[in-house]
Amino acid sequence: MRNKLPRPAVLAAVTVSLFALTAGLGGSAYAGATPDKKLAGSNSCVVWKDLPEFVTSMDYHDPAPAGASVGDFGFYTDEVKDAAGNKVADVKGTGRILYQRESDGHLIIHYDDVVTFANGSKVSAIGTADVNALIGGAGVSQALIGTKGKYKGWFGTREWTRVSQKEAVVTMTLCKDPAKA
Repeated sequence: MRNKLPRPAVLAAVTVSLFALTAGLGGSAYAGATPDKKLAGSNSCVVWKDLPEFVTSMDYHDPAPAGASVGDFGFYTDEVKDAAGNKVADVKGTGRILYQRESDGHLIIHYDDVVTFANGSKVSAIGTADVNALIGGAGVSQALIGTKGKYKGWFGTREWTRVSQKEAVVTMTLCKDPAKA
């Protein structure tokens, strides 16, 4: 069964309730940082803080059993913008529900994203999240690794929190490898 659902940098849909994998906010303490601004106290890090990320397309697959369950997966495309509405990056990714945690019955999802910045640089973002906590407002943190362009070889985090099924708030921090900085 194929469903077309909107999604903020994530994916999914709980039939009875919610289940939307979304993208969003992180927790860097550097308020007001703008894209490509150097991180305070660092000569080798940049941060994009609290930027809106909007779902532009989503393709969700809900194999049997119906409803959110292990094996559900989807593909999504998002846009990250700055406060002025300028595109900072595109995000293309996949999400797959891997397992149901025995201790509390929560579903655990794996995200695998490619973030392409306006300058053509690319970073890979990978991580897992508790779907139930995500729907409840918890943030997600993914590891970032630069794969192309200006940020190739840089490392960091992509942190996001869901705002709605179509929007999240994201903070991305990238740092040069100190051995190469």
